[in-house]
Amino acid sequence: SSNRPSLLGDRTHFTFYPSDRRITGGAFPDLSGRSWSATAQITVPTSGASGTLIDDGVRAGGWGLFMVDGRPTFLYKASDNAGALARMAGTEALLPGKHVLMVKVMNDKAGHSARATLQIDGKAVAEAQIPHIIPVLITNNAEIGWSFGSIDGTLPTPFHYGGAIDHVDIDLVGPGK
Repeated sequence: SSNRPSLLGDRTHFTFYPSDRRITGGAFPDLSGRSWSATAQITVPTSGASGTLIDDGVRAGGWGLFMVDGRPTFLYKASDNAGALARMAGTEALLPGKHVLMVKVMNDKAGHSARATLQIDGKAVAEAQIPHIIPVLITNNAEIGWSFGSIDGTLPTPFHYGGAIDHVDIDLVGPGK
């Protein structure tokens, strides 16, 4: 956020690995008010899997990339206000094996709303309009591979991913605020 200095400097690419520890706000990039992408390199087991791939926020606001009933699912919630939740998902459960999942959030020119695209193995499978973007730094901690809170209140907690996550990349797109 522009209201405090960042320990991350001017970096625009970040790689995170699964851990049972939360990634604190100072160690996670500030995505507020800018365009960004999250790319998860995962393996789906033969039995299928659900769970959190990456999550940053809580029910009052945040975003996350999940596997729900074997389908990649992206949630983005700017606030607790009605209509502040954007949700998109793949249409089918992923087959067992390695996959690359990406969500790209591109802010409009005014910086008040955004368009999100979900890609599976390089192919766009869903788009959603985000009516309001998160305007300030999320002070909660990010998690890779699990979460103890549900952004939309529908996902179980804790929500551990039952497959393997190699890593998750966060890329800041375009100029900062």
